[in-house]
Amino acid sequence: MPTNSDDTANHFPASLTSIPDSYLTEAEQQGTLQDLYYDTYESFSYNEKSRRLQKHTVVYRPYGYDESKQYPVFYLMHGGWSNEYTYLGSSDEPQVMKHILDHGITNGEIQPMIVVCPTYNNTSPEDSGDYGVALRLTDNYHNELINDLIPAVEGKYSTYAEDTTPEESTTGDSNILVAYFSWSGNIQQVANLISDKTGGELFRIIPEVEYTEDDVFDLA
Repeated sequence: MPTNSDDTANHFPASLTSIPDSYLTEAEQQGTLQDLYYDTYESFSYNEKSRRLQKHTVVYRPYGYDESKQYPVFYLMHGGWSNEYTYLGSSDEPQVMKHILDHGITNGEIQPMIVVCPTYNNTSPEDSGDYGVALRLTDNYHNELINDLIPAVEGKYSTYAEDTTPEESTTGDSNILVAYFSWSGNIQQVANLISDKTGGELFRIIPEVEYTEDDVFDLA
């Protein structure tokens, strides 16, 4: 369950509630899932910028999306053995979490927002299934996120960003919250890097019952 400090009390509730069964099916008012392609560089040689890649992310737009309004953006990264379709699915095959978003927004429990589901998979869709490779890719992902993905999203969708250049993403925006769950400590290091580079506030998500190594690899 999330743990609150004084700084994060306005971002998360003090306790969690169960998701109603009705939220697990399609809502009457449905947001849309879109494909966004953007240019970046191969992760392990990113600083040399010697190998260009075109990557893909799934973007959720809330029901009634209006270009004249501004929306917060939630970047939702998958874990191991996964990809950009894991959480929300695709426009042809939406996942249950997409239905939950739709219902929550319709009922005023979730603020209308843009949700971006990227992937740290690099040159192969199987990268996240190799534990050693996945650790190295998550360590590097802040480069792509800040320099390439965030500007691509902010350049296409109506957000609160006043400037869509990578430099603007590193100027210490107080509206950025970096929420993370880290079992091994690896993601915590990545979250710290992203927070340092964006000026975002850190929020650690702690499970009520800590996971063990057996739990994690059984889930995989």
